[in-house]
Amino acid sequence: MADPTSSPFVESPSFSNSLLKDYATETSKLDSKLYISKLEYEIKSFKTEKELWSREKAAIISKYEDTIKEKSKEIEELKLNTDFLYKENESLGSKVNNSNDTSQARMNELNEKYKQLKSRNSKLESDYRSLVDKNDRLIRKHKQVTADWNTQIKVNDELSNELKVRDQTIQTLQASNEQLVSEQEQYSILFKNDESVFKNNQILMSKNTSLQKTNNQLQLKIDQLLQKQTSIELLKQKNTSLLKVQDQYEDLKCKYQKLEVEKLEIEAKFNDYFRTLETNIVDEDGYDPEELDVTKSLKVQGFIDKFRNLQAQNLALKEKYDSKTIESNELKQELEDLSRSIEEEYLPLIQKGQAKNEAASNQIAELEREKTLFTSEIKHLRKSLKDLEEILNSRDESKHQNKTMQQYITNLENLVDQYKRKLDERTQMSSAALSQIGEKRRRSDDKSFRQTATELERQNVKLLSTVKNLELLNAELKQKVESLEVIHQKQESVKILELKNNLLSKDQFVKRATLDALRAENEALIEKYVNNRSDSDLIPKALFARQEDDKVALQAQVDALTKRINRLRDVFTQKSRDILVTISRYFGYSIEFLPSTIRPDELSSRLKLSSKLVPREKNSYLILDIDNKTLKAFGDYEFKSLCEELANEWVSKNQFPCMLSALNLKLYQATNPT
Repeated sequence: MADPTSSPFVESPSFSNSLLKDYATETSKLDSKLYISKLEYEIKSFKTEKELWSREKAAIISKYEDTIKEKSKEIEELKLNTDFLYKENESLGSKVNNSNDTSQARMNELNEKYKQLKSRNSKLESDYRSLVDKNDRLIRKHKQVTADWNTQIKVNDELSNELKVRDQTIQTLQASNEQLVSEQEQYSILFKNDESVFKNNQILMSKNTSLQKTNNQLQLKIDQLLQKQTSIELLKQKNTSLLKVQDQYEDLKCKYQKLEVEKLEIEAKFNDYFRTLETNIVDEDGYDPEELDVTKSLKVQGFIDKFRNLQAQNLALKEKYDSKTIESNELKQELEDLSRSIEEEYLPLIQKGQAKNEAASNQIAELEREKTLFTSEIKHLRKSLKDLEEILNSRDESKHQNKTMQQYITNLENLVDQYKRKLDERTQMSSAALSQIGEKRRRSDDKSFRQTATELERQNVKLLSTVKNLELLNAELKQKVESLEVIHQKQESVKILELKNNLLSKDQFVKRATLDALRAENEALIEKYVNNRSDSDLIPKALFARQEDDKVALQAQVDALTKRINRLRDVFTQKSRDILVTISRYFGYSIEFLPSTIRPDELSSRLKLSSKLVPREKNSYLILDIDNKTLKAFGDYEFKSLCEELANEWVSKNQFPCMLSALNLKLYQATNPT
């Protein structure tokens, strides 16, 4: 009997093996089923792909068949077009020949007309010149007559005023005469009765006639006097005009005399010049002196040749002079650089030495003062000791007092010894300082020291003058910078900033950062070159900081400019699209800029104009070349013939817009026959 607690697998191993075999067969069946389902799925996917490929193949085949049919139709149309073009070419050739004949005849006519017009133009030019001369003469005469005319107008005005006065007097005299006649008639009626009165009347009449005669004579004399007065005024005016002319003549005479003097001076210079030429021109060849023209021409030719040679030598010397001046300028620049380097390197050392000398001189002066004080104190103490000794010798006091006095004396002696020691130490220190100063500057003679001192003083004066000039320049430049900053600020305030961020604050921040970096750089350079830093720290770190700050600022500027360029480019493309859309909407043509055949990246001067009324299937359009001023039509025969008709009608009249509008009208009528 088996133990009931034992495992059945241990008791029956065949059962476990059968279970394992069953499990293995089931797993193999499941794997095979999965593999079969996978293969079936792949087969289905391949079938779908095959169907898609077959459909695509059929679509491509149909598309290619359609294109082949279209191309065959186009070939047939092109064959028809070639026949038509051949016939049209023959007709155009005949037209060209006829037009050449007509143009030749027209050219001959135009040449004849040109000759006639040329002769007529020459005649008109001669007439114009004669008329210009006449006009100039008339202008001169007019200028001469205007003065006399103005004087005559003035005289006429005066005479008209006098005539008015005379008319008034005549009218008054006529009125008085009429009164006298009426009175005379009355008196004649009265005096007819009385003979004596009649006789008196006759006497009065005779007196009246005599008075009238005298009056007429006086009137004639007055008229003569008036004529003389007018003539005198005219003569006065002519006299004033002649005086003015005389003054002008005198001025011209002075100018003429000056010009004659200048002419004589120039003639003298001219004669001297030609004398020098004649004397300097040497006859190298023996020519006959009787043939003056030949000798003079040969002399002048020789002089010209010499002058050219001298000119060539002068140019060569000028080139050498320019090269030497360039070398001298380079040497001057080198000297200036050396002087600058010397100033930068040795000036701080000289300044330090001067500062040390001043400090040493101050120390020496203080030591001398202390020495004088100590000597005066020592003298005073010695006097006090002598006085005390005298007092001690003169007086005999108690022992206690003697002890105290001895202590006081010993204390005084100790103080004197201390003062002496201090004086010795001070003298040693002053001598050491003087020896150091002497070692630093070993000057053998006082004269050389004075010369160097004077030279240094002169250099100091020059440097002070340069410093003042630089300060003035600095002040002027500061004023200019301030004015430029004000102008720049005004310009920035006027500008309209389209960016989102506030660029002014950024600019100020960048300026502050750059200023801080530059200040740090300057301080580092001062510490290096002025305070004599070690050679290990060759370049200050502030330089790198400033360069990095400059790089950041430049990068920010580059980024801002790239953003602006991209934004402007986008705006330009959008606006150009809008313009093209508006043109195609309101003018009925879509415009396309064609690329150049040589450089495909660049645009050419050719424009493609395609009407909206032409269907896309026909592919009919116009190509306008702006530089070459040519127009070509592409498309079917109807479109080309229509374009040729309209071109013959409108292009000859220089009305290209009318041609385009007429083409649109024709196309609209063709598409809408109602």
